[in-house]
Amino acid sequence: MRNSKYYTLLTVALVTYFGVSKLIFNKIYNTIQTVVDELYHLPQGMSYCNHNFTYWNEKITTPPGLYLVSTAFVSPYLTCNIYNLRFVNLLASCINLLLFSSMLRFIYGSHSESPVKIVLQALNLTILPPMYFFSHIYYTDTLSMTFLLAFYKALL
Repeated sequence: MRNSKYYTLLTVALVTYFGVSKLIFNKIYNTIQTVVDELYHLPQGMSYCNHNFTYWNEKITTPPGLYLVSTAFVSPYLTCNIYNLRFVNLLASCINLLLFSSMLRFIYGSHSESPVKIVLQALNLTILPPMYFFSHIYYTDTLSMTFLLAFYKALL
């Protein structure tokens, strides 16, 4: 019974999070075309998405993980454009919510803590201002956090 309550709460939180975030995402997209260092990341992502792996902007100081993931998930199915590249981070932030929740459930123990508390704490971690801001633009932080959480979860 406790498991079904947890999964129901997590599903409701995830759907609500995605719905609200998608509205904000669309508002940001319709308001401004480039934010912060997207001036460098978007052309790099477009280049990789179009399978040009020889181009590299020297102003970028991070590994090419975001661009490779964008290539794998956008290029085969969608048009390589600003909206779809940014959407990679919105999806990654949803995965972060699931990973945070899963890790908290493991750390607390699935039977010792309230499912509501676990899901709310996971949601709280997902909407921390720096991470939540970057989940709406094409920047490396959100997907980097996804990989970090996934590897940490694997180690648990």
